[in-house]
Amino acid sequence: MVMDSVYLSVEKLDKTFLLHNQNKTRINAFKDIDLKAYRGECLVIRGESGSGKSTLLKTLYGNYLAKDGHIFIQHRGARVDLVRSEPRKIMQIRKETIGYVSQFLRVVPRVPCINIVAEPLLERGVDQAIALEKAQTLLERLHIPSHLWNLSPVTFSGGEQQRVNLAHGFIADYPILLLDEPTASLDAMNRDVVTELIHEKKAQGVALIGIFHDAHVRESVADRYVDMHSIGTLTP
Repeated sequence: MVMDSVYLSVEKLDKTFLLHNQNKTRINAFKDIDLKAYRGECLVIRGESGSGKSTLLKTLYGNYLAKDGHIFIQHRGARVDLVRSEPRKIMQIRKETIGYVSQFLRVVPRVPCINIVAEPLLERGVDQAIALEKAQTLLERLHIPSHLWNLSPVTFSGGEQQRVNLAHGFIADYPILLLDEPTASLDAMNRDVVTELIHEKKAQGVALIGIFHDAHVRESVADRYVDMHSIGTLTP
């Protein structure tokens, strides 16, 4: 692949946690991580439970501050190092360049489901009617009944909340999309929908980085695999 197709490049990335309430114990999550994500591919991260996969994704999204190293991305036509970006720049990058689907839905109570899904488009200045229409389409594809659209999802089942979470994450056209167990809590029918959505994003040229414990989904969407033990040094 040519270098101008690299959407995200990680170089010598280190992440350490300092536990202030436990005698300032220092835990090294990972060290010297190197990887690249390319346009139109799904890069799957493998490793046993506790190997740092989710920590890595959260660091790539800027939720966790890296101890050292670089996370270079293409943002507004320029190469930006997320590790050394100011909080305001990180928020801009999240709005325009990097999307993230976690395992859990975190929302403000009383906000209707359809508004939560439409939020990423509304933040970009998309017309409200267009944003709500696209949100409705995604909710229908993910089998959220229409009588739930104007209700807060805080009382939904775990599977319903995850599908709202997925609709929120997939609705905008992010060049880079991070997926942390996107098919957790889903039945076979909705896992197939998520697989379709991932393939559509790849066809649009999105660079996806994902963690998938579901072997069927993983094998269906993966273009390349990287193992946590082979892309850096893990410290137990």
